[in-house]
Amino acid sequence: MRTPILFSFTLLFSVVSIVSAQVGQNKARYAGSYLEIPVGIRAAGLGTAFVAIADDGSAFHWNPAGASLTTGKLISTEYTSLFGTVSDPLSTFIHTGFQMDFDKLGAVSLNWIRLSVDDIPKLERIGDDPDTRKTGSINSLDGRSFFTNSQDAIYLTFSRNFTQVIDFGWQFFKVPYQIPIGVNFKYLRQSFGAPLNYSSTGIGIDAGMMIITDLNDYSAKKVWGTFSLGCSINDLTNTIVTWENNSQFSIPRSVIWGMAYKQPLTFINSQVLVSYQSSVRYQTEAAVGTEFTYDNTYSLRAGTRNNELTLGAGLFLFNGLSIDYAFETHDLGNPHRIGLSFNLESVKW
Repeated sequence: MRTPILFSFTLLFSVVSIVSAQVGQNKARYAGSYLEIPVGIRAAGLGTAFVAIADDGSAFHWNPAGASLTTGKLISTEYTSLFGTVSDPLSTFIHTGFQMDFDKLGAVSLNWIRLSVDDIPKLERIGDDPDTRKTGSINSLDGRSFFTNSQDAIYLTFSRNFTQVIDFGWQFFKVPYQIPIGVNFKYLRQSFGAPLNYSSTGIGIDAGMMIITDLNDYSAKKVWGTFSLGCSINDLTNTIVTWENNSQFSIPRSVIWGMAYKQPLTFINSQVLVSYQSSVRYQTEAAVGTEFTYDNTYSLRAGTRNNELTLGAGLFLFNGLSIDYAFETHDLGNPHRIGLSFNLESVKW
């Protein structure tokens, strides 16, 4: 088992080294920025500190390695009203996906995300002078036309969970480690509706890995929990986005890493999860989160990302059905997120 794991690590970092040489495209500061919108209601409630957890239908977004941590056939969907109000948001964000494990062969998932904005006013170009543009923009609102903008991404994810046993040389001290490894292939499309009718496309690759260990394997007392490390490298090849006029922009590669610890509280039939995450693309950003779960049924979550508070709650209903909610503070309006997931494996046909 050691050979394929070492090969996978070597391959991942070799690819990173090869693509580090940037060739000829422009790096647009916010190209593909919609890909940075958090996916997954549980992750959002945890302040997005999820790269070392990634054990639900949002794994493809945070760490494709985590797709193999969920068993069964999982359907996930979510809706977010971004800014504005719940009834009249400035934009909407949706996700739907299907994830399926194949036992020792690993897992495969297919996911679609969309960010859409309606009723964008089309203003005529009025020059470069700031005062002229301000006055002209106000006047041009009369009789204006509107257009829409939609940004889509489709992810195909492959993941496999390897087990590596390490012998530390002491009697009865062999420790098993779970080492999930995964990769995303993603297709991107951005389009402006009539009267603009303009679009762009791109293809990108993400890769990730995790190391998971049970701390009880290091102690005679079986009172400890599970510790995990996670790392994901998004847009490995500096994903190229090409517009219809053949202009090209690249989405810079980003690195996300984090750690998480899950502590069971058997005396109250509960568990506590704490997590930390750091990401680097244009600048370093940190997130922390915590979750309290009672009886594997009720969950309360809290976290912070970029000094913005996040809160969340989850309820496992019945037959593999769960519902999650998350709330985030933001200067432009507080996003509300709601999601459902359903594991078909729990249904008795």
